[in-house]
Amino acid sequence: MALLIEKREKTTIENTPCEWVDWKDGVKFEIFGIAHPLYLEARAKYERRVMGEDLLNLSQGSGTDLEKQIAIVGQYLIKGWEGFEGDDNKPLEKTAENFTDIVVMYPEIYEFVMNSSVEIQKAHTKAIAEKKK
Repeated sequence: MALLIEKREKTTIENTPCEWVDWKDGVKFEIFGIAHPLYLEARAKYERRVMGEDLLNLSQGSGTDLEKQIAIVGQYLIKGWEGFEGDDNKPLEKTAENFTDIVVMYPEIYEFVMNSSVEIQKAHTKAIAEKKK
């Protein structure tokens, strides 16, 4: 018996799921599903670059690589947020750099965003499968 492989929906920026998810204390994020094509491409390019480096000769300043990974998530998986203010008491602009600063102050947000992104994608995939039934 052969396994049936159905033609899948090609993931594009336009059909990548995106939802608002509440974190806590009035903070919420608009998060794309983990299969966002630009996120996957940026992550793959970053990983290829890292694999080409000499990882046995890391220096004290090499901690910025973690910040680059965080910035990629902030740039491509987060569409927006609410509930953050800057030093000027105005809403904090959604940028990769600001997301990195947020995660440095609240490290648990990174895991929250990544887990939410996976769950959003799973729900989308399940919904598509159920439509085909």
